[in-house]
Amino acid sequence: MIRVGIRAGILGAIGAFVIEFLVLVPLAGQCLVWIFSLALWVAVGALVAYWHVPEARDTDIAVGGAVAGLITGLIGGLLGILLVPVLLLLMGGTPGILHSLPPDIVALYQEAGVAPEVVFSPTGLFLLMSFSCLLQLIAAALIAALSAVLLTSWLGPEEAPWEEDRGPYMLEW
Repeated sequence: MIRVGIRAGILGAIGAFVIEFLVLVPLAGQCLVWIFSLALWVAVGALVAYWHVPEARDTDIAVGGAVAGLITGLIGGLLGILLVPVLLLLMGGTPGILHSLPPDIVALYQEAGVAPEVVFSPTGLFLLMSFSCLLQLIAAALIAALSAVLLTSWLGPEEAPWEEDRGPYMLEW
């Protein structure tokens, strides 16, 4: 099932590559990325459920889904980290980001004792995106494994029908 997970993970990585570029869309980009990423993680789990062999146990299917989710989450998270400099250039650096934030958000950071200049600096954004990459790895593996196991009964290969009327153990009336 690991091979099936790798195949689904490669397709998921291609999808994550496309989805991560939505972060460049102003204002709604980050929200779109998380929504589409959740759908992608369920989809790679569905691919594992669809491609699994009939003899596979639920644990094997879950492992395949987790592998697919890890590959998808890793590529999506690493690409998100690599896009931090591009976002900084598009937003005008730290001053541009701070200028685009509502004053209430800046005040919220200051009341919490966190300097917004530090959070939205290149180093701060790199650390935030690294944490986001770690969250993507964990969430993608869990969601893909869960969706693979739950969707197996609907998407998996059909088993041979069991005929209870035949066999030497049945009495004929």
